[in-house]
Amino acid sequence: MNVCIVGASGYAGQQLVSLLLLHPEVDKLFLMASSTAGARYSDLNPAFKGRVDDTLLPAADLIETNFVKENAIGAVFLALPHGASMPYAQHLIENEPDVGIIDLGADFRIHDVKEYEKWYGDHTCPEYLDRFVYGLPEFNKDQIVGSKTIGNPGCYPTSILLAMLPALKAGVVETDRIVADSKSGMSGAGKTAAVASLFTEVAETVRPYKTGKHRHTAEIAQEMAIAAGGKVGLLFSPSIVPMSRGIESTVYAAVKPEKLEWAKASILDYYKEFYKDAPFVRVLDSQPETRNVRGSNFCDVWVTIDEETSTLVAMGVIDNLVKGASGQAVHNFNLMFGFEETAGLKMMALYP
Repeated sequence: MNVCIVGASGYAGQQLVSLLLLHPEVDKLFLMASSTAGARYSDLNPAFKGRVDDTLLPAADLIETNFVKENAIGAVFLALPHGASMPYAQHLIENEPDVGIIDLGADFRIHDVKEYEKWYGDHTCPEYLDRFVYGLPEFNKDQIVGSKTIGNPGCYPTSILLAMLPALKAGVVETDRIVADSKSGMSGAGKTAAVASLFTEVAETVRPYKTGKHRHTAEIAQEMAIAAGGKVGLLFSPSIVPMSRGIESTVYAAVKPEKLEWAKASILDYYKEFYKDAPFVRVLDSQPETRNVRGSNFCDVWVTIDEETSTLVAMGVIDNLVKGASGQAVHNFNLMFGFEETAGLKMMALYP
């Protein structure tokens, strides 16, 4: 299959290139960008020298020419900033209905247009929101298989949801006050130059930001509500820590009194059974660390019950650029087209 990546020069796009370059079902990669169009890819990303020396094509060609048909494109990955994917997705849906679309941004993750616009602003094609499947394979695999339109989850939501959804589905915790505290490496902020991203601004500090007001709150609450079977109360507090990649999320919720004894005795075993067929979730017996998933598509999960406060504590760690973005997109790509589920994703962590 020939595959196109729009936004190939960003961090997520670069990770996608490295994964799809070795994917057994990908014949040729076409790389597109906006501001860096015309540049040689290996000049922008020297690690690819001798492997990917292609010139980046203008992203507008996807819409303004017969690029998809002329190059027999089977799937398009949209690795673009929030709000930028809509025109490309709309064009492909209306003119190339057989092409698979995997959007790595937030444009098609939220089902309710009012909720989307509350957090992100205007949506230019809300009529297509219901068409997109939320691409969390561990929970929506049956919907992803055969779908042509996937909204790839965000990085923070992936780590939080994989840690907490099993408990919500089991009805173990109260849902009125769930607290998610997350720490992320700087690559999650994207590649655009900014003073706040300078080394001297992020080194030797932990920087909380947008507590209770982060855009990912809507996405996380949406999926938690589906798992719980009703509305949830969520407080999400993210922080930046001085590392390049990785996310650690700790989620807290009160255990229902009638479930407490069962949870104390069985919650970890329940999680292990829940994820036994999930190739990229590892349920651990001890607390996880980001370095053990760095460069891999794994999410390491650990759960326990704090008996003093009757609180469930669930942790999830991921590499935000792999399981939190490009690796998960490739997983969705595999399911979409019936390829081996782990194709192109069998790498281990970059350790140490």
